[in-house]
Amino acid sequence: MAKQGLLNSHPDLMLTGGIEYQYSPGKAGPETILSDREGDRQYAAWSVNRWRTHPGVEGRISNNLTANAKVKNSAGGKVKTDYSGMFGDSYRF
Repeated sequence: MAKQGLLNSHPDLMLTGGIEYQYSPGKAGPETILSDREGDRQYAAWSVNRWRTHPGVEGRISNNLTANAKVKNSAGGKVKTDYSGMFGDSYRF
């Protein structure tokens, strides 16, 4: 999904985003083994079915300056929720 023209004051900015559902058939999920001085511990996920969202904004701020900001998130299942983000700009001489 994308929407060009974020507010009337910034018609060159674009709002982007999406939502998706990740489905994994079966009940067995991935396994992780953690090791330290105490020994090895194994963790298994019951399911990796989860929702993923990724909103963002990008576009031209002025004639020479562009910027973008994006965030990704996933939640659900038995796996810990994770977040990531990216911010950037570029200036042309």
